Amino acid sequence: MSFLDQVRADPTIFQPGWIGKDPTTDDAAAKYYLFHDCSQPVAEWAMTTRIRLPLEKVASEVYPLRRWPDVASTYIVCSNDRTINPEWSRRAARERLGVEPVEIAAGHCPYLSKPAELAEMLSQLGSG
Repeated sequence: MSFLDQVRADPTIFQPGWIGKDPTTDDAAAKYYLFHDCSQPVAEWAMTTRIRLPLEKVASEVYPLRRWPDVASTYIVCSNDRTINPEWSRRAARERLGVEPVEIAAGHCPYLSKPAELAEMLSQLGSG
């Protein structure tokens, strides 16, 4: 299924307030949903990096794999995400990958708000 079809089938993917927001043109939405847990200097910098993506194309493409490959997988849930619903992420980790997710107490962009913590988590996951 395309991402759009997945959202139609299960709108709980997104946090309720996120629907209809465009963080590429709406500064308040970007700050609230994407960069809320970043330091002010990082959030200000992040605001300058927003780009318009071809969302219609991305959302309508169907991923070509019929089944996820039999490889080790991990799913990191951002427990303070205001965009993607953390409950949905936990469920998706179990249902789609068959794994118990690990969590980081971060918003949608942990690589900005908690880069050292995320790097340490990834390093530990990669060595284990």
